[in-house]
Amino acid sequence: CWACLGLFGETSDWIGKAVTIGEQVIQIADPTQVEITIQLPISDAIRLDEQAQVKLYLTSNPQTSYQAKLYYYAYQPEVTPSNIVAYKLKARFDGEYEKPRLGQSGTAKLYGERVPFIYYIMRKPLAALRQWIGW
Repeated sequence: CWACLGLFGETSDWIGKAVTIGEQVIQIADPTQVEITIQLPISDAIRLDEQAQVKLYLTSNPQTSYQAKLYYYAYQPEVTPSNIVAYKLKARFDGEYEKPRLGQSGTAKLYGERVPFIYYIMRKPLAALRQWIGW
């Protein structure tokens, strides 16, 4: 597309670094096709339906939320750059309102199925117990 943008990583990452053949230097992106990439830590993993609702709160404007729907949930978790094991999720925005700019970050709120209150309270202690006893 003629209105696409070239995206580069952090400038300081390239200082003094030799580039090899086949190494990714630039990404081409269409600013009209913005989507959300979510890193869900395995300790916070919940059961999510296809097309689960997602609300995005940007760090730069936390008063405004953006509605989206989940369309991808990774089968296996990966280690993130912040050294956390997490599932990778992706969501597309709902509606035709103004979408956020590429590269912005924030917090995503995921809506799963309802669970009993006692399970919600005991979820983290039960997960820690399972890890401790190896079950």
